Amino acid sequence: MKEVWLRIPDTLKPSSEIVASLRRFDKILLDSTRGIDALRGHIPIVSSSGGDIDLRTISSRDDLQGLERKGDGQVAARVAVGDRGGQVLAANAAIAGADYVVVSCPDWKVIPWENLVAQVRGRSTLMAEVSDLREAELALGALELGVDGLVVPASHIEEALRVADYAKGARDIGVELRPAKVSLTKPLGMGLRACVDMCDYMSTGEGLLLGIQSSLMFLVEGEVHENPHVRPRPFRVNAGAVSNYVLVPNDETRYLSELCAGERVVVAGRAMAREAVVGRVKVERRPLVLIEAELDGRAGKVILQDAETIRIVTPDGSRSVKELSKGDEVIVRSEVGGGGRHFGQRVEGEGIDER
Repeated sequence: MKEVWLRIPDTLKPSSEIVASLRRFDKILLDSTRGIDALRGHIPIVSSSGGDIDLRTISSRDDLQGLERKGDGQVAARVAVGDRGGQVLAANAAIAGADYVVVSCPDWKVIPWENLVAQVRGRSTLMAEVSDLREAELALGALELGVDGLVVPASHIEEALRVADYAKGARDIGVELRPAKVSLTKPLGMGLRACVDMCDYMSTGEGLLLGIQSSLMFLVEGEVHENPHVRPRPFRVNAGAVSNYVLVPNDETRYLSELCAGERVVVAGRAMAREAVVGRVKVERRPLVLIEAELDGRAGKVILQDAETIRIVTPDGSRSVKELSKGDEVIVRSEVGGGGRHFGQRVEGEGIDER
């Protein structure tokens, strides 16, 4: 789990909105001591004066003296990295014994983080100062391992909360899956189907959540398995009819026909779910099959390509759509509560009948 700190600039007085949001963060970093008394007791404070963690600004080699831990107290070294010399200072702060190394990279947004993750990780907790979600994604993705945590400014509290939610859920965005029983499989003849290629690989049991109805969506596995005729394409899900819904982040849905390169989808597995970037959507005319399943008296359907390589995830593996029969169990996402969808967003209380 990544740490996320809220930075309160010296020009900003802590508001009631900021105080109410503190539970979403792990610590506060104060640029000055202004408002420290109002914040004390709510959350650990990182400050150069009177904080729970002693904040030291490192701008030269002379500032590296005395960074080692003294007693039970912790020290955070704050470094602005504008060139290679700044990177060296940050790495030396970790070597000198700082518990945290807090780094801002005002100009370059990728290469310094990759270098710092390699140099600092394992010695100190590396915290990246970021201004928005895009910068947070870059820092968290550096060398795949990413920084240990983020520091976001309170001057734009809504964006800070978005960053915190993303960082806390970066490993698992929380999708509940359950087994449903197949009630029908029916060949349909020819139609347009879409393959969704991601800028990432999927593992066995991972795929996209798809369905005719958003209320019950089937976990269709990526092309991760070897077979005698086609090599695995672990970046791809053969996602079926272009009119199928697909689950995307923020609990929204899209039609497959709408997806484009650069957008994001939810890649789910039995244990967790994550986001992935779409690299390409390929539409072709192929034979299709209708699959229907039931859960708690509710029926859901999906239309997929009728081929041996198309597999739906089951409680103990996956099964080809050519092998599915009535009574088999498949993994689905069942939407809790009523309502419908308007342009992919859920509308509570809306009456809708999708057949």
